Amino acid sequence: DIAPRNEMLIWLSMATSRCSAQEMRGYAPTISSYSGLESAIGYPGDFTGMMTLGLCDPVAGSWGMLAVLAAWRERARTGRGHLLQLGQLEGFLAMLGEQMEQAQRDGGTPPAANRHPYFFPYDTYPAADGRYVAVAALDAGQREALARLLGTSTEPEVLDQALRSFVASARTTEVLAALDGVVACEPVLAYA
Repeated sequence: DIAPRNEMLIWLSMATSRCSAQEMRGYAPTISSYSGLESAIGYPGDFTGMMTLGLCDPVAGSWGMLAVLAAWRERARTGRGHLLQLGQLEGFLAMLGEQMEQAQRDGGTPPAANRHPYFFPYDTYPAADGRYVAVAALDAGQREALARLLGTSTEPEVLDQALRSFVASARTTEVLAALDGVVACEPVLAYA
């Protein structure tokens, strides 16, 4: 009713989904569950699911903001507003790049939680001081450098076990110092 009287209006409608065949309530846990993300929460052979944070809400809001900013820029050029209709589910699916790529490529399901379909080692490891360290070796060169440092082979399970033993025997600061420049490595911090 209002748009014909003011062609410069920009409207944003963010339904739960624009293409889902079913009606679903727009709530972060339902969207992350229906997207498939919750199936990746857990450890190999142990499904846990249900993140305790509403990740879908800020993701949907960010996509909405980007769409409004693009429409605002277009309005400055043309003098006309737009009706923008976005699906929160579809916006969240864009965040699942590797998972979606693998599912589309070969129908497979990527490994759950602390495993990666391409990189290894790729995990969080407990250190001797009770803290955790996130480690990701992103290519063969990093794996070889890590294997040399640990005195082991680059075979995935052997390298992972050697790294796990090394991290478990050292304090977090010692682990970070030893792995600096070898692999991606950071401490797992608490929210505070």
